[in-house]
Amino acid sequence: MLANYGKNQSDVVQRIRDALYLGDYASAEGIAHSTKGLSGNIGATELQKMAAELEAMIRANHTLADIEEKLRHFEQVQANILLELNNAMSIPTLTQVKKEGKKDIDLTQAPIKMANLKALLAEQDHTTGKFFEQNSALFETTLGAELFILVRRDIKHYDFDQAIERLTAITK
Repeated sequence: MLANYGKNQSDVVQRIRDALYLGDYASAEGIAHSTKGLSGNIGATELQKMAAELEAMIRANHTLADIEEKLRHFEQVQANILLELNNAMSIPTLTQVKKEGKKDIDLTQAPIKMANLKALLAEQDHTTGKFFEQNSALFETTLGAELFILVRRDIKHYDFDQAIERLTAITK
């Protein structure tokens, strides 16, 4: 059940966003409702409560800005839980695989690679994902596990603006 949660719920925030931006509030509400139940099933009561709040906000037709604020908080909490699930279940993640090669990471390249990543994101370049993965060990070391997971998810879902926003927030 835990493995299925990690696999099937990792993109739930993006699915809710997609539905909302298409104006499909019924689907967004349904996704939030399912997430509420699934989170409760695995004992993630904080996520369950947050999903219930999202469900209620969507049902009450709150503004997209208000819902987005709640989604971002949910996304951060969920990223932590997914990371903990992966670690607890000893499922090899990219994080664990790359740790073996960290001694080969040249941290002096971090500012250059980060600038290159931001430029690719700003240009909406289709090679961004490949560049990010090729330099993932460096980015994970530089960003930390939580932010790394969120930026990776943004890039995977082609939400380059959100990735830029996250990266810019850490440099302020």
